[in-house]
Amino acid sequence: MRIPEHLQRATVEFQRKLSDAKRTLGAQDFPWYPYDTFGSTRPLDALLLPDAVSQLKKLAGDLPVLDVGCGDGALSFYLESLGSQVDAVDYPPTNHNGMRGIRCMQQALASKVEIHSMDIDKGFAPPRPLYGLTLFLGILYHLKNPFGILEQLAEHTQFCLLSTRIAQRTPGGAKMADEAVAYLVGEYELNEDESNYWIFSEAALRRLLERAGWRVRGLVTTGNVANSEPVKADRDQRATCLIESLRAPRRDAPRLISGWYEDEGGDAGDWRWTAREFSVEMLRHPLDPARAIEFRFLVNPQVAASRPEVTLRASISSHELGAHELGAQTFHGAGEHVYAAALPAGEDVLGGESVRIEFSFDRAYLPPAPDGRELGVQVTFAKTGPTLRREWTHPFRML
Repeated sequence: MRIPEHLQRATVEFQRKLSDAKRTLGAQDFPWYPYDTFGSTRPLDALLLPDAVSQLKKLAGDLPVLDVGCGDGALSFYLESLGSQVDAVDYPPTNHNGMRGIRCMQQALASKVEIHSMDIDKGFAPPRPLYGLTLFLGILYHLKNPFGILEQLAEHTQFCLLSTRIAQRTPGGAKMADEAVAYLVGEYELNEDESNYWIFSEAALRRLLERAGWRVRGLVTTGNVANSEPVKADRDQRATCLIESLRAPRRDAPRLISGWYEDEGGDAGDWRWTAREFSVEMLRHPLDPARAIEFRFLVNPQVAASRPEVTLRASISSHELGAHELGAQTFHGAGEHVYAAALPAGEDVLGGESVRIEFSFDRAYLPPAPDGRELGVQVTFAKTGPTLRREWTHPFRML
């Protein structure tokens, strides 16, 4: 049985590699980042159970990783060593050495990490349209405009690991732990550092994330968990959380394989006709185990008039385990219907990263000439919800 790989053990050798590179480089005309970058990952072992390294790889998937507030790039280079393509972002005026450290290490390691200088407080435009995972560790309380940045980030990344300072009481002793409130730090009130701004209560942090388009998948707190407050060093409390975007395309969103006609939605939305036989491919969601599948579709009234009853069969397959029949279900009349089927008990049909689902109806609808298509049902793909929090919805789901 594979032994779970905790970050604190797994990164020891990599930290030695970084230290050896610095010794080889010798003295520089700038100071290296003086703090333990990997110290910020300690809560991740509790958050990403049972195997933090494996979970990091799954969260990143085949998409690039974004490291915001990268410092000297230790975490960027580590994630690159796990096989990820990484974009590292920081802002020279607030970086400890003007980003000379990360550029120096990039050359020493012959790294392909792409480095970007950006003041995210003045407009956050990620270098790529979509990331699998973003690191946002120790950055939030250094931002003037955290809401806007989190909202923008939710459009461009599927998962995010975020840590920030939180507090239970104000410096004056007022209780804030259970209220969605934040404390605005004075210019030199915290560590005599003017780059510190908002210290949230845990309740406020959760609400901020929710309203900015995120779902909190896990949260752990460390430090002074009994009596924390915003400005005293001995009353420091941190929250580290794994969050999933509700705005970026889901990891398990379907990829249409065969038997699909062109989008006919126009301004009204995205919908398509299927053929009598059609298929999709879905990637495994890194956090949600799959025990069943669900497929929503619409039987057109015109179709129902000529075909009042329709039977749908489905099978599911993965490269490792072959195909599994999910059975046939019969539906009556026009309107929305749902095909739902449990996956084979005791078998992980999603043993690999992707799964293919094949569907077939017992008969097709043949529209009047000159339309020569063989039609099955109508399927809708759309973003739904309030204007400021539209979420991707798909007709196919793993449950």
